[in-house]
Amino acid sequence: MVREGAFVEWASVHGNLYGTSMAEIDAARRTTTAALRRRLPGGAANPGPCAHAVTVFILPPSLQELERRLRNRASDDEQTIVQRLANARGEIEHYGLFDYVVVNDDIDEASEQLKGIVLAERCRRWRRAMLAERMLAEAQGRR
Repeated sequence: MVREGAFVEWASVHGNLYGTSMAEIDAARRTTTAALRRRLPGGAANPGPCAHAVTVFILPPSLQELERRLRNRASDDEQTIVQRLANARGEIEHYGLFDYVVVNDDIDEASEQLKGIVLAERCRRWRRAMLAERMLAEAQGRR
């Protein structure tokens, strides 16, 4: 597996090989997203005063563009690029686990979209409910 490039990193320690495989990282990403959703509930389906994970999937404009970007970086060898492209296809299959999808076609536009998501999420009714209720209580106390 080492020769096949299946590991992100590996080392020989006391005569044994240890490493982290690409498959482990992919599984961890899926698990992390699912775990965040369980641990940090919220959103329209389960609003409340608790913490709420807002997830954003950054999507390349196309797989061809992703490949072009990876190759232009010139930081990975061919085997790594092939592996990253294969992993990307699997990652994209999980876009449905996220609240938002931002297409990173133009960096300025993608940045503005992310800012918009943050601003919109800060203004969710359930996030501002305590402020509104406090104001209503103050108004009631003045009567």
